[in-house]
Amino acid sequence: VLHHFTPNEGDGWSWVLTHLERLRDFVATRTRHEPLGGDRLVQLVRDASAAVLGAVHRLGALTGGLHTALASDPGAPAFAPEPITADDVARWAQRIAGDLEHTLDMLGPRLPGLPAAARRHAQTLLDGAAGLRACVGSLDALVAHECCKIRIHGDYHLGQTLRTAEDFVILDFEGEPARPLAERRAKDCVLRDVAGMLRSFDYAAATALGEGASLAAGDTWCRLASEAFLDGYFGEITRAPVRLVPA
Repeated sequence: VLHHFTPNEGDGWSWVLTHLERLRDFVATRTRHEPLGGDRLVQLVRDASAAVLGAVHRLGALTGGLHTALASDPGAPAFAPEPITADDVARWAQRIAGDLEHTLDMLGPRLPGLPAAARRHAQTLLDGAAGLRACVGSLDALVAHECCKIRIHGDYHLGQTLRTAEDFVILDFEGEPARPLAERRAKDCVLRDVAGMLRSFDYAAATALGEGASLAAGDTWCRLASEAFLDGYFGEITRAPVRLVPA
């Protein structure tokens, strides 16, 4: 088997984690000399991460380009965009609601045994359960705005990218390997891939900056990275030949 080699600096997960570990050390050094919080912390993280946030913006645009390409062949039945139906939304909403209730049921009894920082995050999640349940209803916008479902990546996160000298390459389009092939081939809402990447940013921040004084810096970086990714994504997805996300 002959493969094309892509010169790279490692996968996106390792590349981002290396940066976040440097950011953790930088923030720890600065905290010894001045209290950091609020706008000051945001500006510090933004300045220290400017190059990485620019790359994340590019990754968002690349992801939008990926989805645009996957929506661009109406003549191939396996790839032709199809309207998202009320039945699709009902099925997805049921799955999300089930996952949410499963998570809340597991988290509640474990709350007392969690470390203090994790316990605060967990309590915030539990306190916001009603709002999360209400969010599931917003999926109706996919039908109201006549969005289409397409073949998507299906297992999208930083580890599914290679960081090259100035860009990213997206890898591994087989979907989640543990899921049945029919499910992996099924057309879906593109926002599932978007959500997977945003979750990956959160995992990376929690891995490198998830404890002590660095926790606020991790939350700040995750928010800035998510904003940069979404800005790049929504700037590109408007080029798709069909509507893929609500207006």
